[in-house]
Amino acid sequence: VLNYNGRELTLQTLGSLLGSDYPGLELLVVDNGSTDGSDAALAERFPSVRRLRTEVHLGISGGLNLGLEVGLREGHDYLMPMNNDLEVEPAMVGQLVTLAEARPRAGCVGPKCYYYFGDRNRLWSAGGRLRFREAVTRERGMGELDRGQYDRDGEVDYVNGALMLIRREAMLATGLWDPVYHVSVEDADWCVRMKQAGFRCWYVHRARLWHMVSPTTGGYTAG
Repeated sequence: VLNYNGRELTLQTLGSLLGSDYPGLELLVVDNGSTDGSDAALAERFPSVRRLRTEVHLGISGGLNLGLEVGLREGHDYLMPMNNDLEVEPAMVGQLVTLAEARPRAGCVGPKCYYYFGDRNRLWSAGGRLRFREAVTRERGMGELDRGQYDRDGEVDYVNGALMLIRREAMLATGLWDPVYHVSVEDADWCVRMKQAGFRCWYVHRARLWHMVSPTTGGYTAG
């Protein structure tokens, strides 16, 4: 879990993750140079959760890479970089792992994502699309009410970096996230490189989370 000056959000997200029913889940918070007392608050509220702090802000890619390096070094089968503003269903992690285990070339898998605020049945992402002509990314289903129209697992162009489960072998073959992408599209870039290494991106419709982004945020329209 990557945190930068998001103390209350991170505490809420950790509370949700600790409710997961997946027995092999190990949590690590990377504090990316926060100045709001996040690290101390996390230590007090969740003393069993591991923490890794950097004194300077390294950007999204730089901060996540610190956690990914820990996971690789310790030999974990899967790594799960994520934002600090999420609520996850208890079964989400298990659903992601189940799909990955069934699809050996699935290098990363992602959940069905809803808006946390407003109508909690409104989709934020059901897998990502890449639009190379306009050099942008787009979330499939963004803003739609979930009526089951995306209730089928399948390959997607990329998995949104809000949360993705990454196979260890795919990370080793692809490399870490590129720090040249300081605040955006680092997830899409990594997925493209991963597919070039011979792996695939998968969307898992039974894995669900809620993302604390505004439902009024506009989407991209090609001009």
